[in-house]
Amino acid sequence: MASAILAVSVAFYSCSKDNTATADSYQLEGTWQLYQTTTGVTTDSIYAPSEDNEIIFTPKYFWLYSNGAVSDSGFYNLTDGALTEASFTAQITYNTLDYSYLTIKGDTLYLSGHGVIMDEAIYIKSSANTSKP
Repeated sequence: MASAILAVSVAFYSCSKDNTATADSYQLEGTWQLYQTTTGVTTDSIYAPSEDNEIIFTPKYFWLYSNGAVSDSGFYNLTDGALTEASFTAQITYNTLDYSYLTIKGDTLYLSGHGVIMDEAIYIKSSANTSKP
């Protein structure tokens, strides 16, 4: 009986540790540079990597830069998060930005709106640094 409890405890600890390691690889915190914007299925713009158009996330605060100036900032909240081996998805709510859904796949962040024709912004992680603001 004791060996069965030990085996279950080890299995539970191993799963928890693996899930934590996977979650750590999909962190939102850091600096993300704008790569592409779309409306529906149409690509609106593709951007060269630049500090002029980026979004910076700390654990509960964000700064959005457009053309080199802060265009929005404030607190954000993630809900309904789901973690898989390939991605992290959640609903995001914050100030005046229209995006409702967030997906992180590796070093790529997708922020998309809601409705039939969704707007989407795609960001590439440039660093884990959150100190620019």
